[in-house]
Amino acid sequence: GICIMKKYGTLACLLLLLCLLTACASDRICLEQDPSLGWYPTRVENELAGPDPLEGFNRTMFTVNDFCMEWIADPVARGYGSIMPRPAINAMERVCLNLEWPARFITTLGSAEWKGCWDETCRFFINTTLGIAGIFDVAEWWFDIHSTESDFGQMFAIWGIGPGCTFVLPFCKGTNMRDTVGFIFDCAFDIKTYLPYTYLATLNRFVVNQQAYAPIVKGS
Repeated sequence: GICIMKKYGTLACLLLLLCLLTACASDRICLEQDPSLGWYPTRVENELAGPDPLEGFNRTMFTVNDFCMEWIADPVARGYGSIMPRPAINAMERVCLNLEWPARFITTLGSAEWKGCWDETCRFFINTTLGIAGIFDVAEWWFDIHSTESDFGQMFAIWGIGPGCTFVLPFCKGTNMRDTVGFIFDCAFDIKTYLPYTYLATLNRFVVNQQAYAPIVKGS
């Protein structure tokens, strides 16, 4: 009798568990059919990352970027870093940031960030003169004037332009349509775009980005 009770007790527990799972599944179906009832994975993904009608293309481009960062940028960064001391790499990065002033000036002006526009203008002239063409960030170190890090993507967002769908291109920091178009404008108003030997600045930025990219991938 005890064996029979154990057998039917186990069967009853399994049936109860099956009913609970069925109820949860039905609830999830209802939630996906009616988003106003709550959150579900697809809705969370769309809210945080936006729609992705180009998922296949974007995944391919992400794979290309990841491959280049791991198998091209990493060896180059190791070789470049063994030749160039870290202070020189940082100094070159500060020069690059200084030459990107026109884009930050226009975007802060277009976003009605008057203080930011003034700060960026002061930073450019102080670092270009006292900082020796931007090698030293005198504006931040001596005068406590920090960069706004503004770009066209942020300005377009302030104008009310939506992000659009997810859109990934090789070596492009934008991850949606708006920021990708903004990145093109950033390049158009970047002084480095029109200077000779910009490949040195590009190489230096490539190394800096790789050093920031590696810990993120390792942590994920």
